[in-house]
Amino acid sequence: MENPYELIYLSRTGDEDAFPALLHQIEPLLRVEVNRLISANEGFEIYREDMLMESYISVYDAVNAYREDIGAGFTTFCMRVVRNRLCCFVRRNLTSRSVRFHRTVPLEDYTSDPDGETRMPEQRDRLSEPVYAMRMNQAAERLDHIISRMKPRDREVLSAWMDGKTYRQAGQELSMTERQFGSRKERIRKKVINTVLHGD
Repeated sequence: MENPYELIYLSRTGDEDAFPALLHQIEPLLRVEVNRLISANEGFEIYREDMLMESYISVYDAVNAYREDIGAGFTTFCMRVVRNRLCCFVRRNLTSRSVRFHRTVPLEDYTSDPDGETRMPEQRDRLSEPVYAMRMNQAAERLDHIISRMKPRDREVLSAWMDGKTYRQAGQELSMTERQFGSRKERIRKKVINTVLHGD
C-alpha cells in the first residue's frame, strides 16, 4: 500500500494517478460513514450514490486543505471533513424536522494554534497554478458543451439536482415520480462525470 502522505503530495503536484490511489485507500471508511447515515435516516437509500459522490469531493477538499502541523493524521482530518459534508447533505434532504444530528464536527475544531485560538487550515489558490487552471478551464468547457447538447428535460433535471432539491421536490416540479427523477438524474450524473473528468 502506498504512503498516503506521498499520494497527497503527488496529487497536489498534478499527478493524475495519485488521487484515485488515495481515494481507493480511504473508500472503505467512506462507505461505512455513508451506510451509517443511511441506516440512521429512513428513506435515504435512494441518496446512496449522491452521498458517495459528496464524500469523494470531501476527500479532494481534504487533500488540498490538510497540513501535517494541525496535530491530526490525514485520515482523521479527512473523515471530519467527510462527516461534516454528509451531515449537511442529509440536513438539506430531510423531510422530517424531528431528526437531530449530534455527531457533526464544527469547522472551527479542525485546528488550533498555540494560543488556543481556532482557525481553518490555510487555503492555497490552486487556480494560480497554470496546469491546474488549464485543466479546470478544459473541464468547464466540456461541461458547457455537454449541457448545451442536452435535451430540455435533462437540463431541467440537472438544474433541479444542482439546486439541491430533494427527489420529492424535483419530482413534483417536473411532474415525475421520485424514482423517475432519480434514475434520470443518475444517468445524467454519470454522463457529466465521464465527460468532465475523462472527456468521454
